[in-house]
Amino acid sequence: MNEETIIEGRKAVRDLLNAPSEDCIVSGESATSLLFYLSYALSREVGQDENVVVTEYDHYANISPWPELQRRGLVREVRFARFNPEDGQLDVGDLASLIDNRTRLVAVTGVSNGIGSKTPVPEVFQFAKDAGAYAFLDAVHMDRTFRLMLTSYVAIFWCFLHTSCSVVAGVSCMDEKIF
Repeated sequence: MNEETIIEGRKAVRDLLNAPSEDCIVSGESATSLLFYLSYALSREVGQDENVVVTEYDHYANISPWPELQRRGLVREVRFARFNPEDGQLDVGDLASLIDNRTRLVAVTGVSNGIGSKTPVPEVFQFAKDAGAYAFLDAVHMDRTFRLMLTSYVAIFWCFLHTSCSVVAGVSCMDEKIF
């Protein structure tokens, strides 16, 4: 694959996601690897007194990078928003209570791969925006027709899988200033 093909692919994903630039499109071998890359990039911006908020029903790929930052002393805490085990829905009030002025990132799944629950993404991202935090959406298990207006939030990171010719690759849209 040559560089021109890669650039054209990034432009196509930019158009699909309504991203501000093809420079913020990153592809990789999996969502998990892209999330670790994102966590490494964000580690330059987070403070030791800041926190990350995720949900209890998130996929391993969306949870595992953040405790690693905590273990390394780069964030103070990883907070887990509860979900109701009876109906599988996110406890939005609990999630909102975990976000404060020291929250640097709110990372959620669009649809839980384990139980199929849908996260109220616009509401959650508004909480992040109000706190001045980054928002991340793991859209791997979302309907392929789902599109999100990326420019509506403080900074958003979006990750999904693309399957083509039996090849699966993670694709992420990230604020180009992070890299």
